[in-house]
Amino acid sequence: MNYQLFLCILVSSIAAQQVSSPQGTLKGLFKKSEWGRQFEAYLGIPYAKPPVEELRFKSPVPFGKWEGVRSAVKEGPVCLQESVWNSENSDEMGEEDCLYLNVYTPSSAKPKKYPVMVFIHGGGFEGGTGNQMLYEPDYLLDRDIVLVTMNYRLGALGFASTEDVELPGNFGLKDQSLALKWVKENIAAFGGNPDSATKFGQSAGGASVHYHMISPLSQGLFQRGIPISGTAHCPWAISAPGVIAKRTRKLASLVGCPAEPSALLVECMRHIPAYLLITLKTEFLEWNMDPVIVFTPVIEPDGVKDAFLKADPHTTPTKLPAMVGFTSEDSAFRIAMFMSGPKGLQYYLDDLNDNFDDLAPISLLYGQTASNPDQISTEIRKFYFGDKNITKQVVPDLLNMYTDCYFSQCSFSFVRHHKGPAPVYLYLFAHRSEYSSSFKQSNSTEYMGVNHGDDLNYLFPMRAAVDRTKGLSVADKNMREEMLTLYTNFATFGNPTPQQTENYRDRPKTKVVKWTPSSASNMEYYHIEGGKTKMDKKPIDRRAQFWKGLQW
Repeated sequence: MNYQLFLCILVSSIAAQQVSSPQGTLKGLFKKSEWGRQFEAYLGIPYAKPPVEELRFKSPVPFGKWEGVRSAVKEGPVCLQESVWNSENSDEMGEEDCLYLNVYTPSSAKPKKYPVMVFIHGGGFEGGTGNQMLYEPDYLLDRDIVLVTMNYRLGALGFASTEDVELPGNFGLKDQSLALKWVKENIAAFGGNPDSATKFGQSAGGASVHYHMISPLSQGLFQRGIPISGTAHCPWAISAPGVIAKRTRKLASLVGCPAEPSALLVECMRHIPAYLLITLKTEFLEWNMDPVIVFTPVIEPDGVKDAFLKADPHTTPTKLPAMVGFTSEDSAFRIAMFMSGPKGLQYYLDDLNDNFDDLAPISLLYGQTASNPDQISTEIRKFYFGDKNITKQVVPDLLNMYTDCYFSQCSFSFVRHHKGPAPVYLYLFAHRSEYSSSFKQSNSTEYMGVNHGDDLNYLFPMRAAVDRTKGLSVADKNMREEMLTLYTNFATFGNPTPQQTENYRDRPKTKVVKWTPSSASNMEYYHIEGGKTKMDKKPIDRRAQFWKGLQW
């Protein structure tokens, strides 16, 4: 390890005081924020018993209490997944025993009760972690909040389902709900206010936030939600009835288990090595990286006593205050993956051009839901490409197509399905950064826009996901302060731009444009861009109306 880096870690991570929570006593670390503010970190706190052996494919069981002082200076393992960020040459990373969370709190927290922000990581319900390898707390802990991050079961271990009482599914979401309950019961000991919790997440984490806003298991456990680039209305966030059961039975057959009946399938798969259950995604792919997510949340059947999701999220309104939005080129990762794939961008463009009616229902995820997928394909192609062939010249239109289908239309749908007096703040993040993750994903220096997750760079210093070979520009530093102000204001006041705000004397004062709520009758959104932030309605209003009118 680089000596200076080691010294920095040593200096910024010093044993902290003990915290006595209802679960037990913990000893953590003192750390330093981006602006040199001291905070405390309590890492690797178990919130559920290890979901192994007989607890595999079951709802999580609370970890319970411990005696004595538990060391909280090391994070728990990431949940088992295919190796996206793994530096070793193996197909999987993580462990099945992974249900741990981390708490970060200002050192001055006691006895003041700060608002709590609970983060759910993304990764398509298949990958990711709440640990510091991706989500360091250094930015957010410059502000007066308590931050909680967590790990939850992924892939088949978290979302396989036979869509019956034997294997109802949604175990990863139930993990998250139990972590929320842990926060409600324990966070006061860390200086947090259990009655002022904001759940925020990105991508699959954003869809998860939406699910918790409508799930009976999570009612009363938090007060506000921020779905970022993902809601439960996104086509990748839920599957048509029967789809996940079919994939689960196929997985069982692939690992040598009976596909029927469900009880025998579950019993057999509980004894299969866990890594085999999460490394077979290629067996399910139909084209390129599609379906983008193999095992998704499902609507659970009647008779499940701890059901997380009982009804279609499209028919279940949200009622809590919310911030929801997406980035201007949220699907740049799709183009980046075409570019970095073994066949190259031109191959996939030609394939789409020649076989659009066959491939679009697979890639845009309406093949299993639309009554007339050929008609939908015709309408989509005409809207985005007109009479043009799908070539490199229309890649910006292709990018808009994927962004609208995967992210923007489901953010607008979230607003339309919100009921009650609580406000919804809709945004579009369009700030261009030289640290866009699309560079790393495409192995290219070609800029493709504000990619999926680029907004998180201003909430977390995501060193593993982007290439930071030099420091942040002045524009990016200003954007970081603007984003932190908006998010922590919402967590504190329920309004991202209130008249009152916290005063941080050790950093530049951040001026923000007034953000007004959106509604089904007023889809005006907050356009976030360095030096150009404003309330806006165009240019995506026409695109939003197109997807609203599709019968898919």
